[in-house]
Amino acid sequence: MSEDQPEPEAREIPGGSVKKVRRVKKGRRSKQTKNSGNSNSLLNKGKELLHGIQADDDDSGHVDVAEQIRRLKKKGPIETLDEVWGSKKRSTSWLWVSLLAVIVPLIGVGVGISMLTQNQTEDENGGHSIEMFSGFDVEKTNSHTWFDGDSTVWLEKAVDILRAFNTAKSPDEVLAFVRPSPYATLNPLEINRWSSPMTLNTMYDVTWRLPTVSPPGGGKERGYVVVSGQRENFEPFSAYFVEEDGELLLDWDATTNWCEIPFAKFIEEESRSVALIRGKIEKKPIYDSVIGGISYSGYLLTSDDGSEFIFCYVPLDSDKQRIDDARIKTILNYKRFVGPLLKDLPVTLRVRFGDGKGGGKLFEIVDLVHDKWVRP
Repeated sequence: MSEDQPEPEAREIPGGSVKKVRRVKKGRRSKQTKNSGNSNSLLNKGKELLHGIQADDDDSGHVDVAEQIRRLKKKGPIETLDEVWGSKKRSTSWLWVSLLAVIVPLIGVGVGISMLTQNQTEDENGGHSIEMFSGFDVEKTNSHTWFDGDSTVWLEKAVDILRAFNTAKSPDEVLAFVRPSPYATLNPLEINRWSSPMTLNTMYDVTWRLPTVSPPGGGKERGYVVVSGQRENFEPFSAYFVEEDGELLLDWDATTNWCEIPFAKFIEEESRSVALIRGKIEKKPIYDSVIGGISYSGYLLTSDDGSEFIFCYVPLDSDKQRIDDARIKTILNYKRFVGPLLKDLPVTLRVRFGDGKGGGKLFEIVDLVHDKWVRP
């Protein structure tokens, strides 16, 4: 080698040549470091999103970090995805809030309507009543216009009349508070009819309801007030009041559940005379029968306290009897398309034992006088 020739290390690098190996390695390290930083940042943001979603929505399932990153890469830049997720979370929450805001009032309205329109399956002396000053019975109609606006006054009058009965020494003291009746001679006013006085210390000792009574075959309904409570011996009572000529009067016949022949005596004697009977009526298909080629529509009639009962029938052999039978079925909602079958409803009937000709071995319903016990 010539002395004038430079050493390899000292040689000049030809123009356009670079030490590519070193520069490539250095560049790769820098890129790897940068990518590693971006990956760690993306991973951390993915973790934060995942933890945030899991904390806000307990119903979401577990998603591992790898799956979360895959979703991030698939859906685009992290900023855009974060906005989408945020809007999705908010829209879902508002959707549930909106649904609840609509559904909850509808449920409340439905329950209210159901309570107001339910059929009366309780008897007149039973629990279908409303506490004092808490509202009106579902039977309240235009027949109670006299009661509107002055309900407190009318109720106070009713309680005052009952207090007068508690303290009266003779019928004359309360006669002015009693409704005139065509049966006054048969069912006279008796002050000592009950051995225990009514508990009437405050207005809240009683409950009240507003039924209506209809004459058979149509006609004007009568609205009346029933006041119920307890006697001092804890026996229940119900008193029936009607309005006539601006005055509140006690319906003595309905309050005493008066029958022309006492229920027990009527059954025992099997009276063939037609008698006015107040009772509670019920119907089932098994009560019907056919005797001698005549169809009989059967009913169960019980006394007011449920201690006595008879099976009685309407012979369907005349137009009048078929009409009466249809009216009783309507009262009980029997085989009607809307509403359940009712039972133990108060009615006033004319009943006899036999067919009125000296024959027959059945209690026969001769006439439907009216529904309920109050005279229309």
